[in-house]
Amino acid sequence: MSVIEKARMAYGPAAAIIRTPRATEHQVFSQITAQLRHAIGSGNHRDLVDALHANRKLWTTLAVDVADDENDLPRDLRARIFYLAEFTQHHTGKVLRQQADAEVLIDINRAVMAGLSGQEAKA
Repeated sequence: MSVIEKARMAYGPAAAIIRTPRATEHQVFSQITAQLRHAIGSGNHRDLVDALHANRKLWTTLAVDVADDENDLPRDLRARIFYLAEFTQHHTGKVLRQQADAEVLIDINRAVMAGLSGQEAKA
């Protein structure tokens, strides 16, 4: 690639990335789930704590969002998401105390990602 071509790429108009809210949510779940998988595989406790913290923050954000009366999701779906957020919080505490495995958190995130992409969750 020539210097001129590199300059055009560097200073040319940036391609706009357009994502739907669902696609953005899917991307966040995907990144955090990958972080959890990596942390479990690495065996590094600090990595696991960081991944669990990121996952907990995500689920706290979701719980706050679905608890809002202005949220447009169906009431039943909002209740199920809130329950999953509560479960995730509780289970994360168990994982941190080494009383449970983190794999179930990955399974929950994968099920949500499947729902966001319009697919049925795989068992």
